Amino acid sequence: MKAVFFLPVFLIASIFLVNSAYGDAISPIRQLNAGIIPSEVVCNDGLVRIVDHAKNKSACVKSSSVETLVKRGWQEAPGRQVQTTEINDTIKPISTTKVEGVGVKKSTTAVYDHIFEICAGSIDLVAPEVIIKSDIETKTVIISADVTANSCIISAATIIAIDDESIQSELRNQDSIIAKIASVRSDIERSILQLEEERMKFATILAEQDGEIKKQRMDESIAKISQLRQSISDLKDDLNRYYFVLYDVPKSKTVQQSKVSFTGSDITERSVKIISLTPARTEGVFDVALEVCAGNNPISDPMISLSSDRKQSTLKLNKVIANTCYKTGAKIDATLQESITASFVDSVSDTIALESTIRELESKISQARAELTNLTQNTINPDPKRIHQLTEEITALRADIVATKAMYYQSLYKAYKAE
Repeated sequence: MKAVFFLPVFLIASIFLVNSAYGDAISPIRQLNAGIIPSEVVCNDGLVRIVDHAKNKSACVKSSSVETLVKRGWQEAPGRQVQTTEINDTIKPISTTKVEGVGVKKSTTAVYDHIFEICAGSIDLVAPEVIIKSDIETKTVIISADVTANSCIISAATIIAIDDESIQSELRNQDSIIAKIASVRSDIERSILQLEEERMKFATILAEQDGEIKKQRMDESIAKISQLRQSISDLKDDLNRYYFVLYDVPKSKTVQQSKVSFTGSDITERSVKIISLTPARTEGVFDVALEVCAGNNPISDPMISLSSDRKQSTLKLNKVIANTCYKTGAKIDATLQESITASFVDSVSDTIALESTIRELESKISQARAELTNLTQNTINPDPKRIHQLTEEITALRADIVATKAMYYQSLYKAYKAE
């Protein structure tokens, strides 16, 4: 009887041991503590997500354990399925330099600056995780920058060793989550193109002469825009969740920027305006046309609060490029037309502040990486002291960026899950 009594405890313990052994995503407990709901916890490749709805728990287990745990009240919750692709990410050492004048406890040991290059294969490498080992130390480094497909970046870290020949760096396998991110990105891009086409159609309908046909076409267009917007919102929810579980540890097309809004006013700061408000065919419902503008800084995931005397809803929109505007539409229930208002939700300010911080830190680390690349690859006798200074600078900036990105994606995930 004792063995039977302790079996569930043993199984649950083994679940978390398995999960921590892979290291791609943070543990289910940390994901749950961060606000991710049990059915959306991200598991590493080769593990199955199970949930206990009664206790609001989730775990990642081997497939061989699923049947036993299901009998004990857990439920299997399969994650997003993606097609397996050959990614071929690589990492190679550039140089290893002894740091002079840095004391360590044992005279036979020394501190080394290990410079390495990470290259992405067929898809973008997101938050690459590197394990650096020596004969006496092992450390894990999360690279703060994504590596674009078929490109490389240089980075660095310090490590203690007796024999510098023992120092090695390897790229930890994250192919499962990265493939999921690539799949979601592709779906988002496809939905955004469809949304842009429908928004252009909506803008054309607004210019038509008033009448029943216009109202009908507006209703249909707004319904399509709402459906596409919800689809993009759901996809971005998935994307932010995947990013967050990697960081808690796309280039835009060139467009001609206009600093004048659709209503003819100068774009000086971010704003949202109601530019058209008409009764829909359903009594007590209004069709709302909105103009959303960004100032000097882009708004990655604008969220608009649309309110009336009968209802309040949040619109989750697509990115607004700096110094541009776009039109979109929505429906809202209202008794008095004058009660309908639109404004940015409070979390947008926090998101913009975090984005600004990330951009500043990434600019600094890019400069440091560029100088380090020049020192280690283009200089005959590089100054080891300067190499160490840059390594320390990159290490500190990298930690700041990873922490800030974790807060950023956690904030976005919570915003997209909010009603």
